[in-house]
Amino acid sequence: MLNIVSIAVRVVSRVELEPAINNPHMASSLQDFWGKRWNLMVTNILRLTIYDPVRSVIKDRIPRRWAPIPAVLATFFVSGLMHELFFYYIGRLKPSGEAMMFFLIHGVALSVEIVIKKIFNGKSLVPRIISEIIFNMISAVVRGVSRVELEPPFDEPYLASSLQDFWGKRWNLMVTNILRPTVYDPVRSIVADRISRKWAPLPAVLATFFVSGLMHELIFNYNGRLMPNGLATFKLILFALGKGPLSSTPPLPLSTFIPLACLPIKLKKSSKTKDIETIKKTTNSTFNLVTKITLLAILIRVYNYKDNLHPKFILFCYCINIYIMLEIILNMVSSAVRRVSRVDLDPPFNEPYLTSSLQDFWGKRWNLMVSNILRLTVYDPVHLFVADRIPRKWAPIPAVLATFIVSGLVHELLLYYIIERLKPSGEAMIFFLIHGVALSVEIVIKKMFNGKILVPRIISEIILIMVSTTVRRVSRVELEPPFNEPYLASSLQDFWGKRWNLMVTNILHPTVYDPIHSMVADRISRKWAPLPAVIATFFVSGLMHELIFYYNGRLKPNGEVMMFFLIHGVALSLEIVIKKIFNGKFLVPRIISGKQAKGMNVESGRGGIDDKGPLPKAKRRILKLASHAMKKEVVPPRLIEVR
Repeated sequence: MLNIVSIAVRVVSRVELEPAINNPHMASSLQDFWGKRWNLMVTNILRLTIYDPVRSVIKDRIPRRWAPIPAVLATFFVSGLMHELFFYYIGRLKPSGEAMMFFLIHGVALSVEIVIKKIFNGKSLVPRIISEIIFNMISAVVRGVSRVELEPPFDEPYLASSLQDFWGKRWNLMVTNILRPTVYDPVRSIVADRISRKWAPLPAVLATFFVSGLMHELIFNYNGRLMPNGLATFKLILFALGKGPLSSTPPLPLSTFIPLACLPIKLKKSSKTKDIETIKKTTNSTFNLVTKITLLAILIRVYNYKDNLHPKFILFCYCINIYIMLEIILNMVSSAVRRVSRVDLDPPFNEPYLTSSLQDFWGKRWNLMVSNILRLTVYDPVHLFVADRIPRKWAPIPAVLATFIVSGLVHELLLYYIIERLKPSGEAMIFFLIHGVALSVEIVIKKMFNGKILVPRIISEIILIMVSTTVRRVSRVELEPPFNEPYLASSLQDFWGKRWNLMVTNILHPTVYDPIHSMVADRISRKWAPLPAVIATFFVSGLMHELIFYYNGRLKPNGEVMMFFLIHGVALSLEIVIKKIFNGKFLVPRIISGKQAKGMNVESGRGGIDDKGPLPKAKRRILKLASHAMKKEVVPPRLIEVR
């Protein structure tokens, strides 16, 4: 969490920050842990505010050599108070004193360590018998506080003298103590009556290790269900045929071959010159990670308002959630393999949200490892088999359908193993068949237009209407239009609240506007609570649009889009203030309101995006459409009533 905050601050402020934690697992002593490795920001603050003042006051009253002892105790005492207060604010529970006791115990232990170091002239090399006494003292204190007797899970397994000593007395003692009475002893008592008592431990040991193996298989099955075993099978089949990622010249080393066969990863082809796009992706990887984690946090927040949102929108959020989680998990696996094998791997995904077509999505952006395996094992063989029987131009069609059928079968099997052995419903197969048919239609259209899908606007609109109608029929839901004739808006509040991009409005309303409104309503007059809520909503919308333009153009944000939305937020707030002053009604002659609206649109267009901005053509089209709409007599009344 602290590293995520640090990365965000680095991206925003462009400053280099020290790490929050410095490998605490490598601490050699309590002094090394608390002073140089754990939560360094808090350590530095406490050193300046507690440790140094107490030490300077004490050193005049006791020998300078022992002045750190009360300073350390005072520091841990203050830290305990801070943590008690922290837990109180989080859980609103009555303080139990456990956090204070924890830090006092560590303060005393650290003081003892400092005393021992002073006695041994600053060296922490303590004889073994003294270190065991100190360890037993600390263990006794912990047992006394928690009032339970705890056995250590391991007993120095690196000192084992034999396999029997390792497995029986040193390694994972809790599991050993469970397997002994449940497997070893019963099997031994049964076998002892049938064979010599001298040899009875042998089948008992074999049965115990057999059960332990089954347990570990089950653990790995539950932890690694998403690791596609079928993918490993496809890789090995290709390897036997001299193809695929496992086949290379010279042969791959064993340390690379095993993870490459078992995990959904792919080696990157070595090249002398790096691609510019690859360099950009490497540079922006930190920003992408922070963005996706932030988006995941927003989605988790959105799930709290599931009851107020459409079920289909929640399913859409689940899709984004699955993508982000898959990318994070697969990137973690790839990073681990890179560290161990020291090889360069291809990314598992290639920004699927920037796809331009189904063919681009499934072939070049989504789950590239699976796409490459299915291409070699299903698509290419079917394509070669069919190319001799039908015109070569149309050979990709059955190959694509066969690939999606196999992918549907694999996903049905995967869901069968994940969701507690439920009977397959065929939904995954239907999903992939629909995408296979749609991709085949796309390929046919591209072939007819010689690889170009530039369709006249009227045809594209007809296709869009047909697709929307099909979606309504299949999902059996009535979809709301994304826009509600925004050119007929009578005010900014009417434009942004009821007419423009209604889906985004319905999302920002429960996630930003309502929480801010409820939070502010208790602190200021309820009448004026909408103002900060509106400003916050337009601020978040500006951030979202800056991020969208960044992903589309990879340009450094210049703040113009943010300024555009902030101007509209301020203008809308002024409109609300005027409405409140006039008790909700503000009757303005049409000629004045028309000129004001036109001026607002033109000025916001000029001030928000200049001719060199990311959307000059879109701006000109919007202004042209607005001017045309204003010239038409679409609102008969001479006065406009603004509510």
